Amino acid sequence: MGAIRRLTLAARALGQHAAGTRAAGRAPLRATEVLAKVQTLKVSTWSYNFEPSEVVRCGPMAQDFYKLFGFGSTDTRIPVESALGVLLVSVQELARRLEAAEGQLAHADAPNGLEREPAPTSRSTT
Repeated sequence: MGAIRRLTLAARALGQHAAGTRAAGRAPLRATEVLAKVQTLKVSTWSYNFEPSEVVRCGPMAQDFYKLFGFGSTDTRIPVESALGVLLVSVQELARRLEAAEGQLAHADAPNGLEREPAPTSRSTT
């Protein structure tokens, strides 16, 4: 396969369409379930058999990703948009958990269980 053809295919793969007008059967992901699966997903470094060993890549094996999430139509490729979706919903869940933990810490640090007022800031009037 020629270099131009490979570049064209790569560009198409990275530019997957996820516009609402082209998407059907949309459903929200369960963030807690996705994050739990991400925590078990093996991520390693590897090289393709046809590449020099100096070319090192990292990521999960497509078979493992497909087995855990079932996204895409085959277990030999990870759809870019599915990998991004899994990452984004995982980050959203981690941010939600961090916010909740910070709120609990602020409440626990306050005297008598009441949240403290922020310290006033001094402003110079010159």
